[in-house]
Amino acid sequence: MNVVDSSGWIEFALDGPNAGIFEPPLLDTANLVVPSIPVFEVYRYSVARVHEATLWTQDADLRGLDGVKYVDAHGSR
Repeated sequence: MNVVDSSGWIEFALDGPNAGIFEPPLLDTANLVVPSIPVFEVYRYSVARVHEATLWTQDADLRGLDGVKYVDAHGSR
């Protein structure tokens, strides 16, 4: 049986420099055991990255540009 921790899943998903180390056990699904803790940790990592990306799109420097209607997270203009 193979168990891969959350760092291995993330490395493989992002095709990091060590992704090849994790590929064989992850693709051998007949022998792969996936505990709930790594599932939660990968989920938490993913949500944090999505949140970080959305913050980049909320740039107050756009306020005052012609033709741009800026609305912040609280609906203020």
